[in-house]
Amino acid sequence: MASSADAATAVASLAEKGMIHGKPVLSCWLGQATARKGREILQAAGVAPAVARLCRVAFARSDNGPPDAVVAFGLRARLLRNV
Repeated sequence: MASSADAATAVASLAEKGMIHGKPVLSCWLGQATARKGREILQAAGVAPAVARLCRVAFARSDNGPPDAVVAFGLRARLLRNV
């Protein structure tokens, strides 16, 4: 299994100003100490961190994990646009 830093470095190497192929990249790293370095690497690459509470809720309440997390991000974005 790759470390948090290795995975983040791979994503960051593809990102340019937080985007890959013109699409914004969001990150959702669960964990404290084990995920800290990965979050730092992605933030340095301009990748937007997700709200940690939103990540936990999306993953905890579903068997689908990542697909539901993506839906949660979309709902949050829609909410913020309408506020």
